[in-house]
Amino acid sequence: MNNETDNADARAKAEQTLSRVRAGMESQQQVPLVSQLVRLIKEISGKAEKMSIDELVEAISAEPTTLVRVMAVANSLAYNTSGGEVTSLHQAVLAIGFERVRHLAISILLLENAQSEFAADANRELAGLALVSGMIATEMGRRVLPIDPDVAFVCAALRSYGRMLMATFMAEDYSSMLKLCSEGPTDEAFQATFGLTPVGLGHELLTGQQLPKMILDSMVDMSQETRKQASQNPASALIAAADFSLRMGEILQSPKLTNDNFVPMVEALSHQYDESFLLTDMLVKELVARVNNTLALFGAKTGLSPKSVVLFRRLDCVANSRPIPPPFKTTRRTSVPVPPPGATAVRKEIPERDELTIRAAKSLDDAIDVITRLVGEPHPDLRRIFELLIQTLHQTLDLSNCLLFIRQRQSGLFRLTRGIGPLLKFAHDTVALDPTLSTVFSEAINEARDFFIRDPNEPAIRPSVPEWLCPPDQSIPLLLLPIKTRSGTFALVCATCVQTRGFDLAEKLQPELRRLRNQVAMVGDILA
Repeated sequence: MNNETDNADARAKAEQTLSRVRAGMESQQQVPLVSQLVRLIKEISGKAEKMSIDELVEAISAEPTTLVRVMAVANSLAYNTSGGEVTSLHQAVLAIGFERVRHLAISILLLENAQSEFAADANRELAGLALVSGMIATEMGRRVLPIDPDVAFVCAALRSYGRMLMATFMAEDYSSMLKLCSEGPTDEAFQATFGLTPVGLGHELLTGQQLPKMILDSMVDMSQETRKQASQNPASALIAAADFSLRMGEILQSPKLTNDNFVPMVEALSHQYDESFLLTDMLVKELVARVNNTLALFGAKTGLSPKSVVLFRRLDCVANSRPIPPPFKTTRRTSVPVPPPGATAVRKEIPERDELTIRAAKSLDDAIDVITRLVGEPHPDLRRIFELLIQTLHQTLDLSNCLLFIRQRQSGLFRLTRGIGPLLKFAHDTVALDPTLSTVFSEAINEARDFFIRDPNEPAIRPSVPEWLCPPDQSIPLLLLPIKTRSGTFALVCATCVQTRGFDLAEKLQPELRRLRNQVAMVGDILA
């Protein structure tokens, strides 16, 4: 009777979980990672067996930022061993193959969301876990197991899909469960909280999405017995590789992890599978080094720094035998929770925008689209990109001055190269920003941090603001917006506002302003 009661309770929780998540996915409240990943998986994986190159290009091109970054990585020697320049996605498919381009697109999307300032901490870490799991599975396919490395990547990355959905749409429950699992969540903990495991949730929601059968069939939980029979057929080996890779990623998240016990922990994990999974000390170290190097390559080519994700930092420390930082711990809500079906949300996390802000956001989005295309050209026109940046900011935010300073390679000083407003003529020949001096500029440059200064005459701020930018008898709102690559800040936008309305608008448009500069940052390596 107790078993029947427990089973009924689990079924009820599972139904509630499915209802909550489905309601969230149908609403407008889902975070970019969930919506983009679903679309990319459906459009790329779902048509993989009959998809034309044109269809693949169209699917990836729907996310302009992802497209540019896929192209950047595809041009690296690690992927394009011929060394010939790849100038279009069509060429990339022909040069490195359909599966690898699909693999790259999903990798870059996960990395973008692991870096996103708009995703909550737990969602970023889960995107990082999915990416690392996929990379581990790829290396297992290349070096250990007779499976397709690129298909293994997709299967392993998707095993975290259910967790992403739980963290996004049942945030409070997910956060509470993590706090109770001091050594990391287990399948039993997920069952107790949600009525089903993350893999089970992912399978339920991806069924019917026209995914390739091989990929959908990999979305099953593995018992201890089935792990020991992993090499019975290719399908079982693929499932086991995905399962193993996720669990190895979880070892990197473990609070017990040290440089001394990492290899033994992975070796012990490999003994839970059949003998084809047995890893030596050398193989474990080589696998981790290759995954870490691939992440570093992605960072170098895309301008995304892996350092903002705790899992990536721990991986890097393990690969280089450096002290390992503490594991990620959730300290706040993971995202905006979706109310149960029929319930009314009490409040919204993000306030609604007024008509002026919506129009301004549209202007910035249009500029982002144009800059994305310009950056993706074989020989980007830097002058045109920078002028579009300055003009867009000046017009959209109603700025009195908008100045762009670029770092000089030899001196390290930042010199004014373009701008709009009365300060341009004066500052062009007389002003150079020295990041080693104690000014408001050096803080923005060295910390790569935005500064929104409503009143530069405040006593704590005034000493660091030069008089040429803002005389002491005037109160002119200032904006300092650094543009950074993986190697640091390479440019700084310095702007003054005509009135506080423009300043208030800039504060509301911070997400769009970051995206705009992230696209401009793609040309940073050209100037380095």
